[in-house]
Amino acid sequence: MRLSELEKKDFSLPSPAPKYPHGLRITLSPEEVEKLGMKIPEVGSEIKFEAIAKVVEVSTDEMKGDEDKKRVSLQIMEMECDKEKKSDSEVMYGA
Repeated sequence: MRLSELEKKDFSLPSPAPKYPHGLRITLSPEEVEKLGMKIPEVGSEIKFEAIAKVVEVSTDEMKGDEDKKRVSLQIMEMECDKEKKSDSEVMYGA
């Protein structure tokens, strides 16, 4: 099961950096999509959503000679997704 030298090289290739941090991604299961009444959007399309989240953890990592790093963990409790993206005039005037 040991990797060959060629296989090891595949693991050492740098992967492109993501545009956004991993922690900002939300994944919805089929059941959650159904509960939200969402139609499956196309990859690359944008949707608008609102959420209510509870702060479930606040922590500080203290490192010698480095600035403290503060983290906040949120648990999404309620979420609503627009089923169709509305134009600005539809949002403002209800058209």
